[in-house]
Amino acid sequence: MEGVALPGDTVASLEGRDGTVRLGEGLAATSGGGEAAAPSAIVATKAGIVQHKELRGSQGGGERYHLRTHQKRYTPAVDDSVLGVVIERHGEAYSVDIGGPHRATLPGIAFEGASKRNRPHLEVGALVHAKVLRADKHSEPEISCCGGSKGWATKESLFGPLEEGYMIGTSLDLAESLLHDNSAVLLELERIKLPFEIATGHNGRVWIKSKDPAQTIFVSNVIAHSEFASADEIRQMIKAASA
Repeated sequence: MEGVALPGDTVASLEGRDGTVRLGEGLAATSGGGEAAAPSAIVATKAGIVQHKELRGSQGGGERYHLRTHQKRYTPAVDDSVLGVVIERHGEAYSVDIGGPHRATLPGIAFEGASKRNRPHLEVGALVHAKVLRADKHSEPEISCCGGSKGWATKESLFGPLEEGYMIGTSLDLAESLLHDNSAVLLELERIKLPFEIATGHNGRVWIKSKDPAQTIFVSNVIAHSEFASADEIRQMIKAASA
């Protein structure tokens, strides 16, 4: 099912699926055969617009279903990509603000290729790109910076500390759209061949970095104002800002 869903609507069947199916906020896996039975369907728990995405490559494969609800406050869900700010260090772990109702815990060695002797030492205020490992309503979520093919020390890992650059806050819907291959604003920015790095979290945070701070601000402004713009309007926006 794609389109509008109301609470209780069946979004998709899980029967016969071999790959991983990841669910965003507002969706739940249910079973018609009792608690012990395997989940058989995806059901909406809120009203919104259903979106479906095939995950490939660095995203780990499988599928992701997301419900656009215009919700402003982020609720962590397992496998979400998030951008977090370190706010405290407690022994062998960090407390990280990911914009949810609770702080997230980031273990000190939860970085690709890290060990007790070889790991990042993050300062308060450091920005990290991570994924949610555990999330429930009654405890702090746990996040991890593991999952990339390269070690954290190479600075080329998919997850890990984000240095320099600029972070903006967006709606959850805009952040979700930036994670899709057909993102109109990213396709238009690609057309003008402006090199930049970007990391996007399902928690409505976007990090941008380029060689020139002015270009970083330019890209940030285009993305921030693109949510309700068509491809043509984005193209005109880029042209006007570049003049």
